[in-house]
Amino acid sequence: MTDFSPPPARRSPLRLVSGVLWLVAAGLGVGSTFPVVYSRLYQRDFRFDSGYWQSRTDGPNDEPVVTTTYFGVPVILAAVLLVVACLVALLSARRWGAIVSGAFGTGVLVDSTLTWYVGMITPESSDDPTRVEVGTGLILVTAATVIALFALVLALAERVRPVHAPPPYYQPTHPPMQPVRMPAAQPQVQQQPQPQRWEPETPSYGVPVQTEPPIEPPPVPEPGTISRKLDGEDK
Repeated sequence: MTDFSPPPARRSPLRLVSGVLWLVAAGLGVGSTFPVVYSRLYQRDFRFDSGYWQSRTDGPNDEPVVTTTYFGVPVILAAVLLVVACLVALLSARRWGAIVSGAFGTGVLVDSTLTWYVGMITPESSDDPTRVEVGTGLILVTAATVIALFALVLALAERVRPVHAPPPYYQPTHPPMQPVRMPAAQPQVQQQPQPQRWEPETPSYGVPVQTEPPIEPPPVPEPGTISRKLDGEDK
Protein backbone atom coordinates (compact mmCIF):
# COMPACT_ATOMS: atom_id res chain seq x y z
CA MET A 1 0.00 0.00 0.00
CA THR A 2 1.45 3.34 -1.08
CA ASP A 3 1.67 6.05 1.53
CA PHE A 4 0.89 9.44 0.02
CA SER A 5 1.28 11.39 3.26
CA PRO A 6 4.00 14.06 3.09
CA PRO A 7 7.25 13.27 4.91
CA PRO A 8 8.00 15.15 8.15
CA ALA A 9 10.06 18.27 7.73
CA ARG A 10 13.64 18.37 8.92
CA ARG A 11 14.25 20.07 12.23
CA SER A 12 16.09 23.32 12.17
CA PRO A 13 19.85 23.13 12.89
CA LEU A 14 19.38 25.89 15.47
CA ARG A 15 17.07 23.64 17.48
CA LEU A 16 19.55 20.77 17.41
CA VAL A 17 22.43 23.02 18.46
CA SER A 18 20.42 24.59 21.28
CA GLY A 19 19.45 21.13 22.58
CA VAL A 20 23.08 19.98 22.66
CA LEU A 21 24.18 23.21 24.37
CA TRP A 22 21.51 22.81 27.05
CA LEU A 23 22.81 19.31 27.71
CA VAL A 24 26.37 20.65 28.06
CA ALA A 25 25.17 23.40 30.41
CA ALA A 26 23.36 20.83 32.56
CA GLY A 27 26.54 18.77 32.87
CA LEU A 28 28.63 21.79 33.82
CA GLY A 29 26.02 22.89 36.35
CA VAL A 30 26.04 19.51 38.09
CA GLY A 31 29.83 19.43 38.01
CA SER A 32 30.07 22.86 39.65
CA THR A 33 28.37 21.60 42.83
CA PHE A 34 31.34 19.45 43.90
CA PRO A 35 34.40 21.76 44.08
CA VAL A 36 34.80 24.93 46.18
CA VAL A 37 33.02 27.96 44.78
CA TYR A 38 35.21 30.61 46.38
CA SER A 39 37.49 31.06 49.39
CA ARG A 40 37.81 34.05 51.70
CA LEU A 41 41.19 34.62 53.43
CA TYR A 42 41.45 36.75 56.59
CA GLN A 43 44.51 38.45 58.09
CA ARG A 44 44.42 36.30 61.21
CA ASP A 45 45.15 33.20 59.16
CA PHE A 46 41.50 32.31 58.97
CA ARG A 47 40.18 30.71 55.80
CA PHE A 48 36.59 30.23 54.79
CA ASP A 49 35.77 27.88 51.89
CA SER A 50 32.25 28.07 50.52
CA GLY A 51 30.64 25.38 48.40
CA TYR A 52 27.23 24.10 47.33
CA TRP A 53 26.94 21.30 49.88
CA GLN A 54 29.23 22.44 52.68
CA SER A 55 31.29 25.37 54.00
CA ARG A 56 34.61 24.94 55.82
CA THR A 57 36.28 27.29 58.30
CA ASP A 58 39.98 26.82 59.15
CA GLY A 59 41.69 28.67 62.03
CA PRO A 60 45.34 28.82 63.11
CA ASN A 61 44.80 26.89 66.34
CA ASP A 62 41.28 25.48 66.03
CA GLU A 63 40.09 22.40 64.24
CA PRO A 64 38.26 22.90 60.91
CA VAL A 65 34.55 23.48 61.21
CA VAL A 66 32.41 21.98 58.44
CA THR A 67 28.82 23.11 57.95
CA THR A 68 26.34 21.40 55.67
CA THR A 69 24.56 23.62 53.12
CA TYR A 70 22.00 22.99 50.38
CA PHE A 71 22.92 25.59 47.79
CA GLY A 72 23.23 22.84 45.19
CA VAL A 73 19.51 22.00 45.10
CA PRO A 74 18.54 24.84 42.71
CA VAL A 75 21.42 23.95 40.39
CA ILE A 76 20.34 20.30 40.25
CA LEU A 77 16.78 21.44 39.48
CA ALA A 78 18.09 23.68 36.71
CA ALA A 79 20.08 20.78 35.27
CA VAL A 80 16.96 18.60 35.19
CA LEU A 81 15.01 21.31 33.34
CA LEU A 82 17.82 21.74 30.83
CA VAL A 83 17.94 17.99 30.16
CA VAL A 84 14.18 18.00 29.56
CA ALA A 85 14.60 20.94 27.18
CA CYS A 86 17.32 19.03 25.33
CA LEU A 87 15.12 15.95 24.91
CA VAL A 88 12.15 17.99 23.70
CA ALA A 89 14.33 19.90 21.23
CA LEU A 90 15.87 16.73 19.77
CA LEU A 91 12.92 14.32 19.82
CA SER A 92 9.77 16.41 19.58
CA ALA A 93 8.40 18.83 17.01
CA ARG A 94 7.04 21.15 19.71
CA ARG A 95 9.19 24.25 19.56
CA TRP A 96 7.80 26.14 22.55
CA GLY A 97 8.01 23.15 24.89
CA ALA A 98 11.80 23.17 24.67
CA ILE A 99 11.93 26.96 24.96
CA VAL A 100 9.81 27.06 28.13
CA SER A 101 11.78 24.31 29.87
CA GLY A 102 15.11 25.78 28.77
CA ALA A 103 14.08 29.26 29.91
CA PHE A 104 13.20 28.05 33.42
CA GLY A 105 16.43 26.07 33.73
CA THR A 106 18.51 28.98 32.46
CA GLY A 107 16.79 31.37 34.86
CA VAL A 108 17.62 29.17 37.86
CA LEU A 109 21.27 29.00 36.77
CA VAL A 110 21.43 32.78 36.37
CA ASP A 111 19.96 33.30 39.85
CA SER A 112 22.42 30.87 41.44
CA THR A 113 25.42 32.42 39.69
CA LEU A 114 24.48 35.98 40.61
CA THR A 115 23.93 34.92 44.23
CA TRP A 116 27.46 33.56 44.44
CA TYR A 117 28.99 36.67 42.88
CA VAL A 118 27.10 39.00 45.22
CA GLY A 119 28.17 36.96 48.26
CA MET A 120 31.77 36.92 47.08
CA ILE A 121 32.16 40.67 46.55
CA THR A 122 30.28 41.70 49.71
CA PRO A 123 32.74 42.12 52.66
CA GLU A 124 31.71 40.63 55.98
CA SER A 125 33.53 43.22 58.10
CA SER A 126 35.14 46.55 57.28
CA ASP A 127 37.60 46.28 60.18
CA ASP A 128 39.13 43.02 59.02
CA PRO A 129 39.95 43.21 55.29
CA THR A 130 39.86 39.92 53.41
CA ARG A 131 41.13 38.47 50.15
CA VAL A 132 38.87 36.39 47.92
CA GLU A 133 39.96 33.50 45.71
CA VAL A 134 37.71 32.24 42.95
CA GLY A 135 37.17 28.49 43.06
CA THR A 136 36.54 25.94 40.32
CA GLY A 137 32.84 25.72 41.19
CA LEU A 138 32.23 29.38 40.34
CA ILE A 139 34.03 29.04 37.00
CA LEU A 140 31.96 25.99 36.05
CA VAL A 141 28.60 27.49 37.02
CA THR A 142 29.46 30.70 35.14
CA ALA A 143 30.29 28.73 32.00
CA ALA A 144 27.07 26.72 32.37
CA THR A 145 25.03 29.93 32.65
CA VAL A 146 26.60 31.52 29.59
CA ILE A 147 26.09 28.37 27.49
CA ALA A 148 22.47 28.02 28.62
CA LEU A 149 21.75 31.65 27.74
CA PHE A 150 23.31 31.22 24.30
CA ALA A 151 21.23 28.09 23.69
CA LEU A 152 18.07 29.96 24.68
CA VAL A 153 18.87 32.74 22.21
CA LEU A 154 19.36 30.18 19.42
CA ALA A 155 16.06 28.49 20.26
CA LEU A 156 14.22 31.82 20.13
CA ALA A 157 15.90 32.76 16.83
CA GLU A 158 14.55 29.67 15.10
CA ARG A 159 11.99 30.51 12.46
CA VAL A 160 8.54 29.01 12.66
CA ARG A 161 8.24 26.24 10.05
CA PRO A 162 5.36 23.98 9.01
CA VAL A 163 5.04 20.61 10.69
CA HIS A 164 5.21 18.80 7.35
CA ALA A 165 7.32 19.55 4.35
CA PRO A 166 5.57 20.52 1.11
CA PRO A 167 4.99 17.68 -1.38
CA PRO A 168 7.91 17.06 -3.75
CA TYR A 169 7.82 18.47 -7.25
CA TYR A 170 7.80 15.95 -10.08
CA GLN A 171 9.02 16.90 -13.55
CA PRO A 172 6.22 16.28 -16.08
CA THR A 173 6.97 13.62 -18.72
CA HIS A 174 5.06 15.41 -21.50
CA PRO A 175 4.78 19.06 -22.45
CA PRO A 176 1.91 20.93 -20.91
CA MET A 177 -1.30 21.03 -22.91
CA GLN A 178 -2.13 24.27 -24.63
CA PRO A 179 -5.51 25.71 -23.79
CA VAL A 180 -8.14 25.10 -26.45
CA ARG A 181 -9.34 28.31 -27.95
CA MET A 182 -12.94 28.41 -29.07
CA PRO A 183 -13.54 29.90 -32.55
CA ALA A 184 -14.82 33.39 -32.49
CA ALA A 185 -18.45 33.77 -33.33
CA GLN A 186 -18.82 35.03 -36.89
CA PRO A 187 -21.24 37.86 -37.47
CA GLN A 188 -24.45 36.74 -39.04
CA VAL A 189 -24.86 37.90 -42.63
CA GLN A 190 -28.22 39.39 -43.16
CA GLN A 191 -29.86 37.54 -46.02
CA GLN A 192 -31.17 39.57 -48.91
CA PRO A 193 -34.86 39.06 -49.61
CA GLN A 194 -35.61 36.93 -52.65
CA PRO A 195 -36.95 38.92 -55.61
CA GLN A 196 -40.58 38.31 -56.11
CA ARG A 197 -41.21 36.04 -59.08
CA TRP A 198 -43.66 37.20 -61.66
CA GLU A 199 -46.34 34.74 -62.53
CA PRO A 200 -49.00 35.17 -65.12
CA GLU A 201 -52.44 35.91 -64.01
CA THR A 202 -54.56 32.84 -63.57
CA PRO A 203 -57.68 32.86 -65.67
CA SER A 204 -61.07 31.98 -64.40
CA TYR A 205 -60.95 28.33 -65.55
CA GLY A 206 -57.93 27.63 -63.33
CA VAL A 207 -55.12 26.90 -65.80
CA PRO A 208 -52.60 29.68 -66.32
CA VAL A 209 -51.86 30.55 -69.89
CA GLN A 210 -48.18 30.11 -70.67
CA THR A 211 -47.19 32.72 -73.12
CA GLU A 212 -44.37 31.77 -75.46
CA PRO A 213 -42.59 33.95 -77.95
CA PRO A 214 -43.74 33.38 -81.56
CA ILE A 215 -41.72 30.94 -83.65
CA GLU A 216 -40.03 32.72 -86.45
CA PRO A 217 -39.67 30.87 -89.76
CA PRO A 218 -36.16 29.99 -90.92
CA PRO A 219 -34.58 32.43 -93.32
CA VAL A 220 -34.96 31.68 -97.00
CA PRO A 221 -31.62 31.05 -98.67
CA GLU A 222 -30.62 33.19 -101.55
CA PRO A 223 -30.82 31.70 -105.01
CA GLY A 224 -27.66 29.86 -106.02
CA THR A 225 -26.36 29.28 -102.48
CA ILE A 226 -27.03 25.57 -102.41
CA SER A 227 -25.31 24.95 -105.77
CA ARG A 228 -22.14 26.73 -104.68
CA LYS A 229 -21.90 24.65 -101.46
CA LEU A 230 -22.25 21.46 -103.47
CA ASP A 231 -19.44 22.53 -105.83
CA GLY A 232 -17.15 23.28 -102.82
CA GLU A 233 -16.68 26.90 -103.51
CA ASP A 234 -18.09 28.12 -100.27
CA LYS A 235 -18.79 26.54 -96.94
